[in-house]
Amino acid sequence: MKRLLLLFLCFVMPVIAMAQQRSIEIDAQSFAPVQQGALTGVAIDKIQPDHSKRPCARIKMRINRMSRADIDQLSVKIVGGNVALMRREVATEGNGLIIELTAKPETRFYLHHDKYGDSNEVNLNLEGNKEYRLEAELRLQQTIIINAGVEGADVYLDGEYKGLTNSISEITIGDVSLGSHVVRVQQNSLQREMNIEVTPANISFRVELNTAQSRPQWLVLQVEPKDAMVVIDGNVCPADAQGFVQRAFPNGTHTYTISAKDYHTESGTFVIAGEKIQRNISLRPAYGWLSIPESEILNGATVYVDNTLLGTVPFRSDKLASGQHSVLIVKELYKNAEASITISDGETYTYTPTLVANYGTVTINAGGDFDIYANGKLLGRSPWSGNLTADSYIFEARMEGYEPSSVTRTVVNGSAVQSIDIPAPKAILGYITVVSSPAMATVMVDGKAIGTTPLTENVLIGKHKLSIVADGYTTYEKDIYITKDCNEEINVALNVKKLTYKVGDYYDDGTKQGVVFYVDATGKHGKIVSLDQVTKQWCNDKQYKKKIVVGASSESDGKANTDKVMSRSDSAAYYAFVWCRAKGNDWYLPARDELMLLYSVRDAINRTLCERGGDAISAKWHWSSTESSKSFAWYVSMYNGYTGSLDKYGTCYVRAVSAF
Repeated sequence: MKRLLLLFLCFVMPVIAMAQQRSIEIDAQSFAPVQQGALTGVAIDKIQPDHSKRPCARIKMRINRMSRADIDQLSVKIVGGNVALMRREVATEGNGLIIELTAKPETRFYLHHDKYGDSNEVNLNLEGNKEYRLEAELRLQQTIIINAGVEGADVYLDGEYKGLTNSISEITIGDVSLGSHVVRVQQNSLQREMNIEVTPANISFRVELNTAQSRPQWLVLQVEPKDAMVVIDGNVCPADAQGFVQRAFPNGTHTYTISAKDYHTESGTFVIAGEKIQRNISLRPAYGWLSIPESEILNGATVYVDNTLLGTVPFRSDKLASGQHSVLIVKELYKNAEASITISDGETYTYTPTLVANYGTVTINAGGDFDIYANGKLLGRSPWSGNLTADSYIFEARMEGYEPSSVTRTVVNGSAVQSIDIPAPKAILGYITVVSSPAMATVMVDGKAIGTTPLTENVLIGKHKLSIVADGYTTYEKDIYITKDCNEEINVALNVKKLTYKVGDYYDDGTKQGVVFYVDATGKHGKIVSLDQVTKQWCNDKQYKKKIVVGASSESDGKANTDKVMSRSDSAAYYAFVWCRAKGNDWYLPARDELMLLYSVRDAINRTLCERGGDAISAKWHWSSTESSKSFAWYVSMYNGYTGSLDKYGTCYVRAVSAF
């Protein structure tokens, strides 16, 4: 019974001394005898007795997480007396410590290390000449503080995620063992890694990120051409008028694509790493030019590229896409020249074709002063001489009022002159009969006298101007249209010409009509104003922007002002003047003083205008022909006679004036 109890105490019931948690933790529950020599009765590696010849026991203690160098620094502290420590050495393999000490039913000890402190105390029941195993572990754990310098940074300890830094840039990590560790701190694209050494006295560490690098940084990108489309990270970033893109980007790698019409697209990456980046990117042209220099024969030739008309020689194209193109050179009297060319990036292709003559010299006669046509194209008056492309033609002789005549001929290539005769066209006639009162008035057709009334005469078909003139009578004028074999009959009672006029009289001399607003002392001469009015600009906006002084400076002579404007090559841009002159060469836009005179008699003028079905003078601003500067011209208010200047592109009322 005693022996069974002893075996139970040795193998099952080690007594564990409870102690506070220490850096080195001896696991008393792992205490167990080793079956050494139990089967054979022969001990391996005999255990020596202590100095008092008492039996000793051997303990092989395995210590996790402690280096051999640290194990060598361990000392065994005996608690209580009458126990001798006979052996302490580091195991030859693994992390182990071998100790031999006096075997007693209650043997108390603990371990000590100058760096890690004391272990917990254990109370073991040992039997002499026995070997036991025991587990221990370096379990010193500290609470450490990591400061990353920024809030919200991710913190990793030995590769294990521990959380985010707080509002004061710190994170507290518990249960960290003493010794070496690796701390990694990262936020977005920023990252820093540091080796730390945790000791009881060293628990606070600064692993700061470079916050300057964490801020977005500027990219200043200048592109050519300036209107290129810039796409960064899939987003369009428009360039300004100078071709600059200015954007802030987070640290890291970014992709870009730059494209433009007529250029090769370029793609790539740039890396933001805490500093501003400046970069210039000029796209490679995907175009070139075509040049056809001038020469005596080529000059004026028409140039087609890819079946599109682009201009005439001498010729330099706008941008042409790099690659192959078809070129066609066409010139009258020469055979076409065709070629396939290759345009290279940024280069000019010079093309100098040789044109081969393809024409003959001809003389065409229709027996009179007729218009000559070749395949419907007017060549000139008969007789006509010149060069024509070698081809088949229908030649015609034409004139208004005549039956056209034609022949078909072929012009051949060569230097010999080829003569072509066309039968003379035959006149087509109608008739006109004119009777007047009084008789013996002169009858004129298109300004040419054909006799005196009464008369019946042949007249070429078509539109004509008929005039009947007699001394002391107003001239009668009428547009007539004569058709083949017709007989136009006209019976006219001529009006006795008025000899003198006064302001407000209606004026009609057969060629122009108006209301008299001024007469000289004789009453025979003066000025009339038109029956109608319109609203017009003095000149159009485009002409106004040129800031031109046209020299219409007279304040009293509107005809002189109008003549100056209408003699200009750009006269069509002066709308008020064009409208007045369209009534006839002696009509004009009145000067400022002429408008003032018209204002002074407007009531008398308006009465006659109303009687004759004309437009009453509006009580609004009216343009004069007198300019006041390069941008302004004078107007007159027909409401109160006020005069002022207005931008020439402004719109006012316009009335025409003529002298008699």
